[in-house]
Amino acid sequence: MKKIIFRNFQSPGDIVKLTAAVRDLHQCHPNQFLTDVRTPFPELWEHNPYITPLDESDPDVEAMEAHYPLIHQSNELPYHFLFGFSDYFNQQLNLNIRPQAYRGDLYLSAEERALPSPDQDIAGLDRPYCIIASGGKFDFSINWWDFNRY
Repeated sequence: MKKIIFRNFQSPGDIVKLTAAVRDLHQCHPNQFLTDVRTPFPELWEHNPYITPLDESDPDVEAMEAHYPLIHQSNELPYHFLFGFSDYFNQQLNLNIRPQAYRGDLYLSAEERALPSPDQDIAGLDRPYCIIASGGKFDFSINWWDFNRY
C-alpha cells in the first residue's frame, strides 16, 4: 500500500474540499493507499475513517503538497471546485479519481451525533440545522457572499 501525507495550509474551506478529495481517492482506489494529512485545522479530520496516522520520517511515506491548479481554468472549463484536488492527485499519482459526492467529508463522534440539535435549545425543535459562516476571502469572487443575500 502506498503511504501518503497530504499537506495544505490554506483556509478552512479549502481543507473541507481536501476532505472530499481524500474520500474520493479511497473510494475510487480502495485498499491502495494509507493517507494522513498536515493542515492547520486538525479538527476537520477527527473521526475520518480515511486517515491513518503516518510518520513523516518513515522512508516508505511520501509527503505531497495538495494543490488545485484546475481552479485557474474556472472561467474556461465547467468543473466544480471539488474536481481541483482530485485532478491534481490524478496527475501526480497517475490515477482516475472522480468526485463521489458533491460535499466535503466531515465526521462527528458517536457522542456528538447523540447530542440534541442546538435548535432544540433555542426553538424547542429537534430538526436538522445549518451553520452559516458569514464572511470570506477575496482571492476568488465566489469566496465572498454578500450578507444581504442570506
